Amino acid sequence: MKKSISFRWMTPNDNDTILNFAGNLNREVTRQRLKKYLDEMWQTGFKCAGAFLSDGTCAGICGVWIGTKFYCGRYLELDDFIIDDRFRSDGIGHEFMTWLEDYAREQGCNTIMLDAFATNTRSHKFYYREGYEIKGYHFTRVISDYKGNDDLT
Repeated sequence: MKKSISFRWMTPNDNDTILNFAGNLNREVTRQRLKKYLDEMWQTGFKCAGAFLSDGTCAGICGVWIGTKFYCGRYLELDDFIIDDRFRSDGIGHEFMTWLEDYAREQGCNTIMLDAFATNTRSHKFYYREGYEIKGYHFTRVISDYKGNDDLT
């Protein structure tokens, strides 16, 4: 059944909702640490969009960053595109992607990019259906215990 959906930019007032979604994707990181990261992200150009049902329920979120790279020019990076399990396969993800693509065009972006965990094959299928292709590999090297302990003082 097609659900009525709207999209809006979230604010730090929506942190609890954002953290609930982020916590489901990053289960190994404590909520306290995720909150610290989110507080830092708000200060560095991060924006977060939400997909909302007509009753106000948040069905999904997606963080975004705008940047420029030599190989693609101005781009919109999607960060943690997450649709609540209860609402997957309802077309919300596709509508959300269309809304984000329109925003990218409004911002003069040439490209939209994102990272997906290598083991998240369900998301890979979704991104392929949305017209995304694998351009390369995202390599990381942990140089400290990024999770650390939760003594955040």
